Amino acid sequence: MIDSMRWPFAAALAALLLGAASVRGNEVLVVDPGSGSGFESIQAAVDAAADGDLILVSGTWPEVTHEGFVVDGKALTIATTTDTDGFIPIDDLVIVGGGIVVRNLRAESQLLLRGLVLSPLVQVPTTVTPNGIELRDNQGSVRIEDMAITAMPGVVAVGPAAGGHGVVVERCADVMLAGVSAIGGFGVPVGNAAGDGGDGLRISASQVALFDVVVNGGDGGGSIGIPLGGQGGRGVVLRDSTLFAAGVTMQGGLGGDGGRTAGDGGTALVIDPGSLARLRATVQNPGTGGKTQVFGPPTGASGASIVELGQLEQLNGATPSLELVPVLAREADLLTLDVNGAGPAGLLLVSADTLQQFVPAAQGVLAVGTPLLGGGVAIGFPATFTAPRVPPGLEFLVAQIQVLLPDDGLTSPVALVLQAAR
Repeated sequence: MIDSMRWPFAAALAALLLGAASVRGNEVLVVDPGSGSGFESIQAAVDAAADGDLILVSGTWPEVTHEGFVVDGKALTIATTTDTDGFIPIDDLVIVGGGIVVRNLRAESQLLLRGLVLSPLVQVPTTVTPNGIELRDNQGSVRIEDMAITAMPGVVAVGPAAGGHGVVVERCADVMLAGVSAIGGFGVPVGNAAGDGGDGLRISASQVALFDVVVNGGDGGGSIGIPLGGQGGRGVVLRDSTLFAAGVTMQGGLGGDGGRTAGDGGTALVIDPGSLARLRATVQNPGTGGKTQVFGPPTGASGASIVELGQLEQLNGATPSLELVPVLAREADLLTLDVNGAGPAGLLLVSADTLQQFVPAAQGVLAVGTPLLGGGVAIGFPATFTAPRVPPGLEFLVAQIQVLLPDDGLTSPVALVLQAAR
């Protein structure tokens, strides 16, 4: 028997599938280096892909380390074949070295990155950016889910080498990160001075929403044997932009040690003039300063929690997390939808389209486009159901999912990637 509070999710997905001819869901490309089938690199698959394609990335560490890649003007879904919900053993990680760049995504287009681990500690022939991820000049929607992002440390050059930034967002209309960690690279000493730590997240002329994210500035470089220690990187820097953050920890980097002058700790959040930050259940931890003696107290100044030069709005309550298992599924798979830390029921919103619109009454950001089945349907939690069939002619479908709760407002969003079984 179907629980009357649980069937609407399957019904909403079925409605989505009925209109799937106009929705993303073209070809599935597989990256599996050394297997003799599929593509040898993510970049090769990106180059071969067309708008609306799905790229599934196999090959886990330490046997395989993937090179960084650039997506220029293509609406794609790039995801790992590993279930990203919960703990992932280290030998199941899909690791990318050399950074990721996404640019020139057209308006009304969508790009999803999920499940990759960006590490500066792996050696790859090509580095596309010293930052973890760069998002530039994107007028469409960029979604990044369930990823660990660490920028490269300072590259030794002429003078102190600063670390790269975890995520850089410039001139982007709609960027959303959920279940992500972003860490700036650490500074590297060169000569008599050390480089500064990179920022965790730098946002310029963009609109960004964060859900369940940890952002750390990189540590400043240095040691007691170096006269000048580097400054700790900042957690989040906001310039001429709008930020919504829910369930987010922002941490400034540590100041580097220095024999003569220690580096200062990084500030957790900087809101420059012309920017607006809306914060709901967030934490800002400044970085502590470095030392001038091995066993002495810090002599560098600690960073600030918040430098408020623009607008800051503190919102009430916490944003519950929406959990879907699995997030990469095939038709007829058993799926479970639940809300962490919320009541037993809410209003389900499912759409093929993305959105980023602050809703004051819900104290949150609406992340899905026009919901199917009217304004949403009632659903109880946990909801367990069988994934519906994907219509003939389509290889997969991406559904944007969110829940509106009567007391707690909007949950975090999640994207379901549903593949055909054939």
